[in-house]
Amino acid sequence: MEQNQNSDSLSRRGGSAAAVLLIFYLLLTAPLIPAGGLDAARLAIFALQLGTAAALALVRGGHSPATRALASWAPLLLVLPLYAELPLLMDGMRGAVRYHDPAIALIERAMFGTQPAFTWAGAWPWPALSEILHACYFSYYPLIFVPPAILYLGLAGPRDAPARSAAFDETVLALVISFLACFVVFVVMPVQGPRYLGAPAGVPDGPVRRLVLAVLQGASSRGAAFPSSHVAVAVTQALMALRHQPRVGRVILPLTVGLAAGAVYGGFHYGVDVLTGAAVGTLAVLAVAPLQKRLKGWFPGFTSTPATA
Repeated sequence: MEQNQNSDSLSRRGGSAAAVLLIFYLLLTAPLIPAGGLDAARLAIFALQLGTAAALALVRGGHSPATRALASWAPLLLVLPLYAELPLLMDGMRGAVRYHDPAIALIERAMFGTQPAFTWAGAWPWPALSEILHACYFSYYPLIFVPPAILYLGLAGPRDAPARSAAFDETVLALVISFLACFVVFVVMPVQGPRYLGAPAGVPDGPVRRLVLAVLQGASSRGAAFPSSHVAVAVTQALMALRHQPRVGRVILPLTVGLAAGAVYGGFHYGVDVLTGAAVGTLAVLAVAPLQKRLKGWFPGFTSTPATA
């Protein structure tokens, strides 16, 4: 009995692989922080991010279910402010951002013979199709959190807590890999995307399209088009769900296909963005096991362990 209690206590103190990855990303981007001069508030935010990630990498939250839940979800939540600060990092990389849309447009024409982001809507200007594809594109936002939440709460996936928790950890890690891989490319090679160059001719207006445009206007970072993080994250979620909660994965998969098509149809991404995003999402899933193995090699005491109550 005592041995089981000790084992459970230790399992709740396992490290977070996603948090370790966040630490590497924060340290990598640290030299770009003083883009507009050293700012005390900006440095304080960076210190808070780094300290939180470091704490998560060392301890998973003790015995309190609420604390363990926060520690388990924190790596995924930390991605949101990291996305918001991307324009600052782009400025820090160059002083003045130079967008690479012309290069992407050349690749686009070489691959497709045209630019689908400017022609698809005009070829199929059907309001119902437009609204469906825009709804699929908008599904990205709940797709970030809903599938992991279903897994975390035990509504689908493995029945026993340790296996379910390991599946949740793998899913969060894959998502963090997918996000951060996109972020690095955004900083090194910012691309605006066709949305900033004009709406595609013939795209039908509708309430769902207007909703998508309003969200993008208020929450998107300029220069974050290539690769499509929408597609990368959706593909990651679909593959991880098919692995750990197949019924959920079978719902996510067609949404992901519609999301990818909607990204181009609505003029939000080049076709190249979508294909590259799909590749990033797939590689993120493939990278989970090797990364966990490497972390255990670097840190012998490291273990990614049950985080659920």
